[in-house]
Amino acid sequence: MKEITCCVAGHRDLPSGEMEEIQEALEREVRQAAADGYTCFLTNFMEGTGLLFAYTVAQLQQEIADIRLEAVLPYNDMREELMENETARPLLLACADVQFSGERRTKNSDSVNHKEQLRRSSRMIVVFDGREAGGTVSAIRMAHLQRIQVREIPLGL
Repeated sequence: MKEITCCVAGHRDLPSGEMEEIQEALEREVRQAAADGYTCFLTNFMEGTGLLFAYTVAQLQQEIADIRLEAVLPYNDMREELMENETARPLLLACADVQFSGERRTKNSDSVNHKEQLRRSSRMIVVFDGREAGGTVSAIRMAHLQRIQVREIPLGL
């Protein structure tokens, strides 16, 4: 499974003025990953990058038959939260599988979630603005330590 799985990491607070460019870049990266043989795309459904990635993969599933979207949610209660969200609900229902990296939300939920996604992946697409601290940069560091390919979509350029 590791050789065909791609995950995503990125900021929750994406700049509204760059949303179209971010969406286009995510689409290019997912298309490229599919062309490279990736068939499984993991997301944590977090606000910002996680949801935008889910939307992108769900849309491309209509065109690229061999790809599937899977959710790796940080904690169990998040499923109910997403099912109450009109934007997230159809995306979650489009997932081939929904798993959880933890039972309840903790201060380490994001880190544990990134570890679980990276455990299953050989490529990570990251939407990153160069911050020196936070969950996204931690995910990038974890990916590099595990020699997982990182495809960066830079923000603010």
